Amino acid sequence: MTLKVLKGESMTPEDLFSKKLSLGKPSETKKNQGLSRAWIRCPSGRRVDLLEPSPLDIEITDIALSLSRISRWAGMTATPYGFSVAQHSVLVVKIMEWMLDTTPSFKTMIKKSGLSKKHWLLAGLLHDGAEAYLGGDLCGPAKANMSDAGYRNMEDALEKAIFIRAGLPAELPADLRKVMKYADRASAYAEAVLIVGFTPDEAEQFFGIRTPLKDHAFLDTLSSDEAMSAYLSLYKRLKLV
Repeated sequence: MTLKVLKGESMTPEDLFSKKLSLGKPSETKKNQGLSRAWIRCPSGRRVDLLEPSPLDIEITDIALSLSRISRWAGMTATPYGFSVAQHSVLVVKIMEWMLDTTPSFKTMIKKSGLSKKHWLLAGLLHDGAEAYLGGDLCGPAKANMSDAGYRNMEDALEKAIFIRAGLPAELPADLRKVMKYADRASAYAEAVLIVGFTPDEAEQFFGIRTPLKDHAFLDTLSSDEAMSAYLSLYKRLKLV
């Protein structure tokens, strides 16, 4: 099947449909709460079940494509492009690598974990991979105020499937999680100040990063194509299987 994207004024109903609309009853109704279909179809052709995802249906190209099109900060950045989750993930890996190379205690943690440095960095790259299948990056305040565990259960199941597919343990060591979280918060701190509009004091309060940014620090936002390429290039360097 060839997909054709219509642009601009050519995107009219007459260009889409062969004749006037004939309406039937959809299977996705309020009565079944949309649960007649718990899977999504991906560009690779895979169908990923959001409730019981199989590692065999996980494709890195699907993840990279989706994350390159998902903006962090609900898209509320003063930048030419949204700051994508793919670009954020690459930055998290770079921060992790910097921390691991410059902090002796972190090097000890790697040895104790029984995993290699490459395992740790790959986990960092994939830490937001579940968002590729869940339709976006839920901003922190919204996620913190969710009372339903359904979303978190899907997120956890997808994360495990992604890790297994990449050759990582489904349950990451606590020390790896800790370093990954530090890098995630450091990235968020830099993003908040440089492209979202937080003051350094506000960002320190919310993210707990006390190391100030350099006077001329900046973040260039990438287009979705550039972000996808950067993500896949880093995955190729770190891949285990």
